[in-house]
Amino acid sequence: MEKIKRFISKKDLVITLIVGSIGCLIMAFMYALSQFQERPFSELSRDMLSVLGGRIGTGLLSNVGIILWGVAFSLLACGWFIRTMNKEKGAGTILALGLITLLLYLDDFLMIHEFVIRDILGLPEESMMVLYFVVVLMIMGMKWKFLWPEGLKFLILGFLFLGGSAGLDTVYKYVYIPNIHIFEDGSKLLGICFWTMFSIVVFTQSFEVRGKRNMWYGRD
Repeated sequence: MEKIKRFISKKDLVITLIVGSIGCLIMAFMYALSQFQERPFSELSRDMLSVLGGRIGTGLLSNVGIILWGVAFSLLACGWFIRTMNKEKGAGTILALGLITLLLYLDDFLMIHEFVIRDILGLPEESMMVLYFVVVLMIMGMKWKFLWPEGLKFLILGFLFLGGSAGLDTVYKYVYIPNIHIFEDGSKLLGICFWTMFSIVVFTQSFEVRGKRNMWYGRD
C-alpha cells in the first residue's frame, strides 16, 4: 500500500481528475454540437479522410503546416514562461506573438477566416488577414529590440512568405494563374517554417543567463 501511495500521490490524482475532466468536457461539447447541427457524432469524432472517403495524403501539406503552427505556439509559450519566471525583459513581446501564433494556428485548423468571417459574419476574409499583418507589424515595429538580430530576420521572412501567400490567394480571385496552389500553399508553408524557426530561436534564447554565453549563437 505504501508503494502505491508513493507511486500515485495526491497531486497525481488531482492532475488526473483535471485532465480527465477536460477530456470529458470536450466530448460533451462535441456531442452537443452534433445535436445542435443535427448530424451524426461520428462526423465530428472520426478522421476527416474516413468521413469524406478521401485518398491517403489528401490535405497533407495543410496538416504539416497546422502541426508547425502548434510547435511554434508551444515554443513561444515556453519561452514566455521561462522569461517570466526569470524576470527577463521581452516576456510581454513573446506573449503577444505567442497569442498571434495561437490565433493563426486556430484559424488554419478551423478555417476561421474562410467560414466564420466570410460565411457567418459576412465580412471579406481578407479583413482577418489584414488584421494579422497590422498587429504583427506593430509588434515588430515597437518591440524589435527584443527580437533583433537572431529572431527578427526569421520572423520577417515568415511574415513576407505568409503575406505572399495571402496576396496570391486574393489575386487568383480575379486572374487565373496555372498551378496557383503550388505557389500559394508553398509560400504559406515556407512562411510557417520561418515563423517556427523564429519560435525556436526565442525558446533557446530564453535559457540565456546574464553574464553567460548565448546557447544559440555562442555569443555574449
